Amino acid sequence: MMKRYNLKYCCDDVSVFPSSTLLNHDNNKFSEFFGLTAISTYQLKNKEPNEEPKKKGKIYLFELKQNIKEDDNNNCEIDYYLEYKKNINFHNGVLQSNYIFTNDKLYLGSVCVNGFYLSDLKGGTYEKLFETSKEKDNSGLSFEAFDNKPEKICISFSNGDMCLLVHGQQEKAWKAHEYHVWSCTFNGNENVITTGSDDCSFVIWDLRTTTISQKNKKSHTQGITAVKFENFSELLYTASYDNNIRIFDLRNIHQPIQTVDVNSSIWRMKFLYKNNCVDNLLVAACDGGAKIFKKSNNDFIYDKGIFNNNELTYGIDVIDMLRPKNEKKNIYLSCSFYNKEVQLWD
Repeated sequence: MMKRYNLKYCCDDVSVFPSSTLLNHDNNKFSEFFGLTAISTYQLKNKEPNEEPKKKGKIYLFELKQNIKEDDNNNCEIDYYLEYKKNINFHNGVLQSNYIFTNDKLYLGSVCVNGFYLSDLKGGTYEKLFETSKEKDNSGLSFEAFDNKPEKICISFSNGDMCLLVHGQQEKAWKAHEYHVWSCTFNGNENVITTGSDDCSFVIWDLRTTTISQKNKKSHTQGITAVKFENFSELLYTASYDNNIRIFDLRNIHQPIQTVDVNSSIWRMKFLYKNNCVDNLLVAACDGGAKIFKKSNNDFIYDKGIFNNNELTYGIDVIDMLRPKNEKKNIYLSCSFYNKEVQLWD
């Protein structure tokens, strides 16, 4: 199955609820939002030749639905599709969105050019929690909420800054790198994060001091676009424009214990767990499309994917859809930038 949907603005991230990549979520909670798919978009718009470009964008919300047809022999054919619901318009380019939840509320966190927003999906309202400093020359780039909850959120910026929000208020801000901080992640601990930058380095920070705990500036030959921590094995994964995903043991971050050649620049990666171990890597591989790497004998081997004609694939996610006889099926979503497209595939 492959379906393609075109939007008004360039697409740079996709997030579906509840993503199969979530570790700490009860799928029975917030069931009214099952299949809710958020597409983040961002585009420069020029009105006049000498006018400063406007950084436009919004979040498009779709619902992933299924239509089940049964023939005379009781064989089922299931058609999956996206149905547009509404949009969330911050009147600003959106770089990344992800679902965040409390015991009784589901939110969508979004990092935009001009700051970080938290949207109440049931109430239909949003709040700007943090404003990008010197927005004309700076932009929000990425964020991560510790344990997918709103209490602690780290946010990265294009001027090399980082900030930590605690209960919606800025607690810390510091210069992490000299260049774009493309990605940040909590290292399984609310007091430790890793940042990955366009300067080809990643840094581990102790938030109690915001001093450099450890730094690797030699393993990557191009900018680091994604960093992600594997909770159970305490391994750090990094992805780069240099086509490789590297896996580090935190006891020695200067030499990767494993490298996965994606054969394309990488923008985003997510984990699919099995028996408390990463079993699949979901990779938004820029001009290489969307790719799934499956673990086999401790190596990650390319399993399947789709190509998007060099349109820069920036987002990827997956959800388990329930089939007849309680069988589960992985349905993947990805998005590509220049052709303003979302893909639905299996």
